[in-house]
Amino acid sequence: NGDAEQCVDALCGLSADTAEQSAAEVLARNDLIYDPGMLWEAKRTELRRAGLEMWDAVPDLGGLAGVKDAFEQEVLPWLRDKQLSVKRILLAGLPGQGKSFCSRWLAHLLKIPCAFSLDLAGLKAGHVGESEGNLKRAFAAIRAANKHAPGVVVLDEIEKLAAEGLDSGVSSGMFKMLLTELQEDTSLTIYIATLNDLS
Repeated sequence: NGDAEQCVDALCGLSADTAEQSAAEVLARNDLIYDPGMLWEAKRTELRRAGLEMWDAVPDLGGLAGVKDAFEQEVLPWLRDKQLSVKRILLAGLPGQGKSFCSRWLAHLLKIPCAFSLDLAGLKAGHVGESEGNLKRAFAAIRAANKHAPGVVVLDEIEKLAAEGLDSGVSSGMFKMLLTELQEDTSLTIYIATLNDLS
């Protein structure tokens, strides 16, 4: 019933030990190793450790016909095609217009239970190089999780880091690393950056 593919997608990116442990726990709980929902919980836990917040997928998106058409016609059909894929999307608009909600709807289209939000400001730390290390670990987890299976990651209110990135210091280093990671990522991750401040 398609459960096998969903289980593989759920286990993508987990270490062999974590995947084996997760499958064993599912089997011990309900005698079914093919419960994609329970296996996804293991993936959620791993990504949460890397600083990613989970947003449950939603089946409906009211309005925003242009955005929906763009996702359905330009993003989804070419997701696994390296030459034609669109995996970096910038949504700009005032708060409350549905930018983040779009990511949850896109996750539903991809048949995955959730989208993830990367809190860039939350990765900042006090010691030299620690913030960049946190960002690097987050992107490593994202790439591993979505190397063979699609995923959606939201970079919410990216203008905050971009504005601070023009100055020297921690934000500047993080902003440069963010741009590099986005450019070099070859996984099946669709990144949606949201921009609230249009000034």
